[in-house]
Amino acid sequence: MIKERGLIELLKEKRIEALKILYKENYKMIFSIAYKYTNNKEDAEEILQETFVRAFKSIEKFTSENESSLKKWILKICTNISIDYLRKRKLKRIFGISEVKIRENHETPSVNFEKKEIKDKMDYAISFLSPKQRIAFNLKYMEGFSLREISVIMGCSENTVKKHLQRGTEKIKKYLKKEKLL
Repeated sequence: MIKERGLIELLKEKRIEALKILYKENYKMIFSIAYKYTNNKEDAEEILQETFVRAFKSIEKFTSENESSLKKWILKICTNISIDYLRKRKLKRIFGISEVKIRENHETPSVNFEKKEIKDKMDYAISFLSPKQRIAFNLKYMEGFSLREISVIMGCSENTVKKHLQRGTEKIKKYLKKEKLL
């Protein structure tokens, strides 16, 4: 495995093999995060591709003084692309452009109906969060990142992350109480 500093230098030289290494080491994480925001495989794949294209094009901007690691920098790029995606999707909804999404269903018939119903309601509640609240919520509770890491990824202060999490959690609790799940 190539060390991060060497990989960064190879990326700055625009070496395709360096991009392949970067992709191989990070694609699962980026796809997983993009999928959590979009709930759609094709959209998540598009965000995944766009993340690596932007990273490769803008690698000169990466400095270890400004970013804690290459992985977090790529995650920040993915987060920004996901926010843009969610904004565009929201605008389409507001202006009446119908966008039908079909979720893939890989569940077996023996799946516990009650658990699925709760998960669906939780996903639905999360869908009402603002893009920044949703990203902070998913990074904290689905991906397990610390407040500090989330603040770096989102490019804001830890207090701002706390506010996004607090407001997002309040919205989710309110919805779940309405549905009598809390």
